[in-house]
Amino acid sequence: MAFSQEGRDRGLNPSVAVALPLQLVNNKEKCYQVIRMKCEDGVAFTFLPLNIRSEINFHINAGFALTSNRRSLWQDDGVSKEDIRVRWNDTLLYQEIPKAIINALEELKNQEHKGIIAKASFDILWPVLKIESSIFSRISIGFYEQIVRSEKKLFFSDFSKTWVNFHESYLAEFHMLPSNI
Repeated sequence: MAFSQEGRDRGLNPSVAVALPLQLVNNKEKCYQVIRMKCEDGVAFTFLPLNIRSEINFHINAGFALTSNRRSLWQDDGVSKEDIRVRWNDTLLYQEIPKAIINALEELKNQEHKGIIAKASFDILWPVLKIESSIFSRISIGFYEQIVRSEKKLFFSDFSKTWVNFHESYLAEFHMLPSNI
């Protein structure tokens, strides 16, 4: 879409990146731990900070299609659904930013294996699924849909001490079990 004539005319840029905070826990070994951001602290960027909260526990830098005053993303207002800028932002939010988050999680997993990132539960970094109608809720929905379809091993099994994908995992709600078990 960005490389179509209309996309070039509108200046659409396919760059996407996510950022999350790390904290040094061992200065001697240069080992870091990942810190979960509060959703309200996430900020959206289009190369420079926007005055827009991403409402997700990551900072997001993407080539969003913005209104001329850079105060909001182009979004469907009931009239402009077919506008390429609306479709572009939907594609970034629903497909490309979730891919960037998955890639970031994979990289954290690789860095943990090398000892650069302290062993931690990476699921604290997964986007919070918001049911609200915010334009940024599409990121969480896209992320979880991609995780379910993916073969990427982003679930750590304490039982087998291995990384598994969604199809190889079993999810349980232990709070429903009797407390004496």
